Amino acid sequence: MIQPRNPEKIRVDAIQMGIKKAQGNCQQCAESYFELARKHGATEEQIQQALEDAAQMKGRHLNRRDLIKVLAASVVALGTAGVTLKDAHADQFGDWYGTDSNTLSAYGMQQDFYIGRMGQALRNDQSPFFAFDVAAANTAGTQRTFGYWAVHGPTSGARPAGYSDYGWGSAQADAAWRSWGSGPLAPYIYGYTVFGQVEPQTAGWDAGNYGPNRDVVNGFLARLYIITPSTPAVWPGIYITPNNWSQLLDPNFSQNFNTPTHFVLWLSGVDTCGSDLCPPCGNCTTTQPTVHARFQRILNSVYLSNMVPVVWQYWIGDCGCNGDYDVTRQNTNNFQPVITAHPSIMRRPTVKKQPVTFPHKP
Repeated sequence: MIQPRNPEKIRVDAIQMGIKKAQGNCQQCAESYFELARKHGATEEQIQQALEDAAQMKGRHLNRRDLIKVLAASVVALGTAGVTLKDAHADQFGDWYGTDSNTLSAYGMQQDFYIGRMGQALRNDQSPFFAFDVAAANTAGTQRTFGYWAVHGPTSGARPAGYSDYGWGSAQADAAWRSWGSGPLAPYIYGYTVFGQVEPQTAGWDAGNYGPNRDVVNGFLARLYIITPSTPAVWPGIYITPNNWSQLLDPNFSQNFNTPTHFVLWLSGVDTCGSDLCPPCGNCTTTQPTVHARFQRILNSVYLSNMVPVVWQYWIGDCGCNGDYDVTRQNTNNFQPVITAHPSIMRRPTVKKQPVTFPHKP
């Protein structure tokens, strides 16, 4: 006699298989198993709880699509499933090359990674100048496509009433992470690190307004660190030039401003388009040796808030070659901060925990 299958076991097995399919980044497959679990008595709350537990996102109120995306990216980073990073090879010097904004790599340069703009302030948005280059993202692969967010400063007209400076930075971090998870460009972006772009061309950043400016940056970094996964540890990033750092955050590089939260430094404005570099579109034998040599000198001599550059924007379109080109020595979907060997201050990172409640949040 055929024994009837235990509905409870079917529920448990179906949910576990759904999570496995989610880790393999097959949302349709996962939903099929979740539907089987529901037919045998599973509730939506049970399925949601299982996903949150697997993604280590308990209580963060992410929707199912976002949770599946986090699960897929986590497995890639930990190397525990068959999903792997798109194959990429460093050049002979150990460097990886990429582009940002509206630039698709050309002139024979590698497209190992891509960093595209997701939005600004509290909204997703694109413009012709900052257009997200889908071709560049597809060439780099979703796991090595990252997003950046144009952070508005404390005097921005986009800042709603009732926000503190720190809370304004925190709110923008929330918006950036929501965009990463479920914004219009989310299907292309699986690289964990989200960079905040800090420059006076973006609204609200006034030179010399050091205290409020610092509070916005600290709010953005701390919040983004808290609300991103802890396994693997996901760190926020900052895109900035030393000149902007000095004007907006720390006069004359006095090292009086050290962010409580470590961050991934994406550096521009140091020998960017330098005369000792062969341009990406140059007629020299190869660009890489000149970029590698200058990048090494920068790594040995430049740091902001004790953070050594992880990504360097060595060329921008204003100098020719029709685009922005970058280099890194971390081949990953989750950049890690690099701290100078002789930091001026030691810091403990913000503890990852359940999201804090802000007045502007429902």
